[in-house]
Amino acid sequence: CDHAVYAGDAPGGVKKFLYGGDFGDYPNDGNFCADGLVTPDRRPSTGLKEYANVIRPVRVTAVSCENGEFSLTNMLDFTDISDRVRVTYKIVSDGATIARGELEGLCAPAHGSVRIEVPYDAQDIMRRPGLSYIMFEYLQSRDLPLTKAGHRLGFDQIILSQNGRKDDCTQPSGKVRVSDGPSRSVIENDKFRYVFSKRSGLFDELVWHGVPLTVRPMEINIWRAPTDNDMYIVKEWRAAGYDRTLTRVREAEIIDEGRRAVIRAKLALTPVSLGTVIEVTEEFVVDAAGAISCSLMAERNTKLPYLPRFGLRVFLPCGFEECEYCGYGPYESYVDKHRASRKDVFRDTVSGMYVDYIMPQENGSHYGCDFVRLSGPDAAVRFESDEHFSFSALHYTQEELTLKKHDFELEDAGCTVVCLDMAQSGIGSNSCGPELLPKYRLQAEKFDFKLRIVPQKKN
Repeated sequence: CDHAVYAGDAPGGVKKFLYGGDFGDYPNDGNFCADGLVTPDRRPSTGLKEYANVIRPVRVTAVSCENGEFSLTNMLDFTDISDRVRVTYKIVSDGATIARGELEGLCAPAHGSVRIEVPYDAQDIMRRPGLSYIMFEYLQSRDLPLTKAGHRLGFDQIILSQNGRKDDCTQPSGKVRVSDGPSRSVIENDKFRYVFSKRSGLFDELVWHGVPLTVRPMEINIWRAPTDNDMYIVKEWRAAGYDRTLTRVREAEIIDEGRRAVIRAKLALTPVSLGTVIEVTEEFVVDAAGAISCSLMAERNTKLPYLPRFGLRVFLPCGFEECEYCGYGPYESYVDKHRASRKDVFRDTVSGMYVDYIMPQENGSHYGCDFVRLSGPDAAVRFESDEHFSFSALHYTQEELTLKKHDFELEDAGCTVVCLDMAQSGIGSNSCGPELLPKYRLQAEKFDFKLRIVPQKKN
């Protein structure tokens, strides 16, 4: 468990936990005493949930989803699965459970594998819209000294099909008006007014049907609040200036095509007095309904360390609190930390997605997303892509999470801070373990990110 000293409650009811250095103590190891799988007051962390499923006693993998054939492996060292575990399954399509059952008479010796079959109509599932999957759950079959029959031992999710919902592809009726100035361009019609900055290469303002959708200019985003496991690489990130890049627009043009506006720009992210971190070529297409199709093509300086993340940061008004997303949830999830989560459609609040760490750091991201929709009192914004992306929506900026040393010191940003990541480097275990594996690092020389921003009515 985390070892920290309880120092009463802060305003708002947040418990104050203190660690090394908070008492004038020397030497100390900072917050390294808060390195457990449960908090000081014994609440399970997302890390413990992750660990619980990593050590599940059974693994199921697909042999042929078309024929309902799977392979089940018993991970126990001495015990036949029939003596310890029940295996149930359910098939979910577009949020609805369409079949469920239990594998009867299942026997598999220690470290042995058996072939299993689940009856379902694969052709029907392949035709269904949305996400379809089969979930195998492993339940304890009898009482043991510490846990009882029915105790959940883990799960495996296997995606059967994923069919995007086809939106109306007809060109929206109406036209856009473009006012092009030396430092900014305004794109508008009777539905929206968007202001594009030629100094940042991004949108300064988005207003849709009179409702402000942003309270601060958009940003290209490469920084994250360092995690405990970033304690070594963060020194290289800071030396390269990843935490203080400035945008330098090389060129920008806007083309009025009548029914839509096309913006093309080239920019560089460059810290003061240091070399360029990344070059970005952008294209934004704004249609008459106010939807924005974004394309970011990036080329990284490979002489510098791998990136924490790459994507866009958008600042929505603070009333945008309701969230719906299709991705790995309900717990925070990353490229190397999503075993406790499953891919599905989830609904949550921005406040509910914040994950509290005694020392503030990156948190609350959701990996492998197809869309995220954030709703305010009068409108909603949907972010979607044909390529999986990650997102987080919090009431804190990464600068605030980086600066503050304790969770009870955090100050609300006064808005909903949305990070939309093409990718984010993994969490790893480098605070006291090996460096992050290369396959989890954002270190490609070239990459691109395509995203649609679609304003919508709330309901």
